[in-house]
Amino acid sequence: MNNQDDRIALTPQGLVARLKTERFAEADGFVTRCPSLHISAQGETEQEAGEALDEAIRMFLTDLVEDGNLDSALVEDLGWQHLPASPDWRRAFAPPSVQTSTVEIGPIAVPA
Repeated sequence: MNNQDDRIALTPQGLVARLKTERFAEADGFVTRCPSLHISAQGETEQEAGEALDEAIRMFLTDLVEDGNLDSALVEDLGWQHLPASPDWRRAFAPPSVQTSTVEIGPIAVPA
């Protein structure tokens, strides 16, 4: 998964975010997560899980803005970076890049 296109920006119209999410099935429903913000949610259906994640992200960002902690939470706590100024936004942030790798395990002895 590549999160290079993820952005959070404060625009004249308000806060806007574009974030990659992951969804997967579990035995009793679905899980969705936003790796860039370390937020996850679940639901009985894929749609419910997606809606729950959207609401969790919205609440998280709203609380940060209302408390005046957006910059510190994103930059200091989650490792995001400030982006250069733009005519489209007053402040904007990008998450750290995600590095992926493959791990090979085994062989592991299994009783007969």
